[in-house]
Amino acid sequence: MQVLGKDEIARFLDSCGSPTQGGEVKSFLYEVTYRHWTNVGTLLADYPEAFCGNLPEITFVLCGGVVHVDCVVDFDSGILLVLTCKDRSRESSGKRKGSERAAA
Repeated sequence: MQVLGKDEIARFLDSCGSPTQGGEVKSFLYEVTYRHWTNVGTLLADYPEAFCGNLPEITFVLCGGVVHVDCVVDFDSGILLVLTCKDRSRESSGKRKGSERAAA
């Protein structure tokens, strides 16, 4: 696939404090660059945890469910556009802290 939006992956890697997560995200980027999925079935064969409920939007779930890579895919043209790459555990802990402060 032609991967667009690699800057989102780079931004994640710059702020990632976990070598394990960083390695898995780098591997993901390498793997998807050399794949050509013809439909959602072929994509799910490689990434069964991916969420494809609202095509063409797809969320790849990495690092045991902690990292989500939100994308848009165009199977016909072979393009994968990365929209965001986020550590969901950092988001939820930040939200908890904010709500705890508001309650105080």
